[in-house]
Amino acid sequence: GWFGTILHTTNGGASWTSQTNGPTNALFAVSFTGANTGTVVGGNGTILRTTNGGTTWTNQPSGTGYWLFGVCFTDANTGTVVGEWGTILRTTDGGSSWISQASGSTNILYGVSFTDSNTGTAVGNSGTILRTTNGGVNWTSQSSGTTSHLASVSFTDANTNPLVYIDGVRVNNDVNAGPTVGGGDGVSVLDDINPEDIESIEVIKGPAAATIYGTEASSGVIQIITKKGIAG
Repeated sequence: GWFGTILHTTNGGASWTSQTNGPTNALFAVSFTGANTGTVVGGNGTILRTTNGGTTWTNQPSGTGYWLFGVCFTDANTGTVVGEWGTILRTTDGGSSWISQASGSTNILYGVSFTDSNTGTAVGNSGTILRTTNGGVNWTSQSSGTTSHLASVSFTDANTNPLVYIDGVRVNNDVNAGPTVGGGDGVSVLDDINPEDIESIEVIKGPAAATIYGTEASSGVIQIITKKGIAG
């Protein structure tokens, strides 16, 4: 909130504790990718980072003095910040460095939301809607049909597929990534796995998955461990 206010609760909101962060600039948005890692943005280019669940916060150099109003991280390292004068900043190293991205707009941007690691939307003054399909590197304007100021954005039809890891390596389980059969139906790449090669399967659901793997895992995570050869 205003004057650098950050409040923290560990009992579902029954009580709140003020956290010391240093700067006294107004803070407008916060994004967490797990139980411990979060980012706050605010006035005069303020970006704060916590790695202990919000107990303490450290200032990160944003490279701008513009006010920042929105932030969204898709994993612990990759995030996007938006603000006044069409400012869009992007990080791929957890906020250690931020790179300015061309938005094509000079309007204030208030909110940003990603439905997966590539697809995101930013909104702002005068009906501004910007869209990215490459993780926030490039943005294109979309017609909103209004000149009203747009304060935030949220999608309800984000990717509902769980993340899949095979022997610790993430695989693309989007049906569109696999081949098509008669009638245009897609086939998941998981069909390529021989069931007899599977040693074990672990399923992580809900908030626990998002805590470990980030917002992309909100629909859960499937971990597949394959059988290994045994020395004779």
